[in-house]
Amino acid sequence: MTFTALAMAYVLICAAMGLASGRRGSSVVAAGVLAAAMAGAQLALMLIR
Repeated sequence: MTFTALAMAYVLICAAMGLASGRRGSSVVAAGVLAAAMAGAQLALMLIR
């Protein structure tokens, strides 16, 4: 349950960064990199267990 809540919070942060791309200091690329990092971490956890 904790991992699900963390994943949901992470996705919301990435979505907020993507939506705020018009503002200074945030970019779609950064949101994509964060999302890819999360997907990689989840894959690593699934392969380890």
